[in-house]
Amino acid sequence: NPYSAIASGTISRIDLVVIAGLPLYGDPALLKKLTPNTEPLTVCGSAKSLNLDALPAGSFIAVQSRLSAKMKALGTDLAPIADCEP
Repeated sequence: NPYSAIASGTISRIDLVVIAGLPLYGDPALLKKLTPNTEPLTVCGSAKSLNLDALPAGSFIAVQSRLSAKMKALGTDLAPIADCEP
């Protein structure tokens, strides 16, 4: 089954995500080879990057900040980006 690695893996072990030929997320060194405009991200203690050119609403940090403020106004918090294994 070609999808078993995805279904049984963890988000921090993903090396590269490509959708419709566009690299979106992955290992910083690998993603930097494919697109120069990246944003660093830590996922479950692992260094990852996002392709900034593929983010229509701005950088992840900016979107996270806006959403966090709106969630606080509603009396709740923004969930973490991933559920990390202990």
